[in-house]
Amino acid sequence: MRRLESHTVLELDGALDEQAAPQIIATVGELVSGTPAPGLVIDLSAVTHWDSTGITALITAQQRVSETPAGMLVLTGLAAEFAERLDALSPVPLTIRETPDKAVHLFPPL
Repeated sequence: MRRLESHTVLELDGALDEQAAPQIIATVGELVSGTPAPGLVIDLSAVTHWDSTGITALITAQQRVSETPAGMLVLTGLAAEFAERLDALSPVPLTIRETPDKAVHLFPPL
């Protein structure tokens, strides 16, 4: 996790599965509870495998962040297949960019 001036970048690698899901949800929960307007980029470019539990964790993270008045979550580094699956399954709109650098302009400076 890297904290930048306007947002936090959470870089995930390896499998996005039942072992990783609770850690993602806990990390997002801490960020949401400790920041009035959380800005979060979850970089998935190094994720090698994902399953339904991982997808659920990302959707839960989006819901948690969107419950805050000015919170924003951006997913980056998604393979096309993964982006399409997330978009189809998510009940809340997802913001997706190619890289964390392309997401920076979405967050207002603090």
